[in-house]
Amino acid sequence: MRGWRAWMVGGVVAGSLAAAGPLAGEAAEAPSLRIGIVDLQAILTQSKVGQAAKAKVRAEAEQKQKEVQGKERELVKMREELEKQAAVLSDVARKEKEDTLRRRFRELQRLADDSERDLQKRESDTVNEILKDIAAVVRSYGQEKAYGLILERTQAGVIFGTDSVDLTREILERFNAKK
Repeated sequence: MRGWRAWMVGGVVAGSLAAAGPLAGEAAEAPSLRIGIVDLQAILTQSKVGQAAKAKVRAEAEQKQKEVQGKERELVKMREELEKQAAVLSDVARKEKEDTLRRRFRELQRLADDSERDLQKRESDTVNEILKDIAAVVRSYGQEKAYGLILERTQAGVIFGTDSVDLTREILERFNAKK
């Protein structure tokens, strides 16, 4: 009996070692995973393309603002004229001018709201196109440098990353060179 137990225990131990051996060897041979982080917002704001897009949107916003301000000045003049003429106008004429003033004010509000929405949509579309281009540069860089994973600093919830894993500067340089 004793020989049989020794043989069983030896078999179990040998089987356990055999099973653990390849796993330990596989873990030791697994390639290390290169991880990098990128701050897309920084690239977007610091890149030549991003700065040009921001300047273009700002110029469009200023132009729309001037247009709205011009129409607003017209409405102020209309209101002042109505106030001056109120005493001499008939009730029907005064009411008609007040209705016209209200209608023009609503049109101005619509123009301002539409302009704001249009600018926001254009800015969003522009940013999305730039981010697609940046993502292509990141993918290319990651493949070239054999990165297994590149995370976006703010969206991925990265709380800490050393400078050695921050690829923002390299990606910014490549992106600027591409454009």
